[in-house]
Amino acid sequence: MTIHLKNLDRDNIIYYNHNMKINKYILVAILLSASVAQAHGGYEPDCAQNLCPDKFGIGVAVGPTYGAGLAFKYKFSSVFAMQVNAMPYYDGDKKIFLGGATFFITLHEKRWAEAYVTAGASALYYSPGKFQRSEKYFIFGPGIGVTWKFPNGLGASIEFPISFIFGPDEDFYILPIPNTSFMYYF
Repeated sequence: MTIHLKNLDRDNIIYYNHNMKINKYILVAILLSASVAQAHGGYEPDCAQNLCPDKFGIGVAVGPTYGAGLAFKYKFSSVFAMQVNAMPYYDGDKKIFLGGATFFITLHEKRWAEAYVTAGASALYYSPGKFQRSEKYFIFGPGIGVTWKFPNGLGASIEFPISFIFGPDEDFYILPIPNTSFMYYF
């Protein structure tokens, strides 16, 4: 789904409204996931005393406000965390760089799940060749998500941000594309 502000017509509005019905179901799924996270019993890690079992995380992530590629997550406290992602690609004249940084605020954490809100930004640089025009995109936005933690230190996250995308030629989009990551926490 794309809303291009220069060419907003009746067909795009109908398409947008149709996808909003789907997004209501996604919001209900997130809220149910957060309630499941709350039902797992009392668990409060003490990250300030370096007793947090998942203070560091390394893995892969992809999404509009995450960027894409290898990911590193650092938990400052039981509430605040930051994740950086990057993926450079170079093949002769073709260059692609995807990168991003996301700030996390934990709303509720239990032993097997964590609900959080985020504020993230990412950038995409694409240069197809020497004599072709390169493209640059800047993406940012807030989101809400859930991380499921498994006993072996692995975790899977899904987040639903509102992505504000600025592209070449003054293009502007607002897209609800989910972020996802798979991490090993230690």
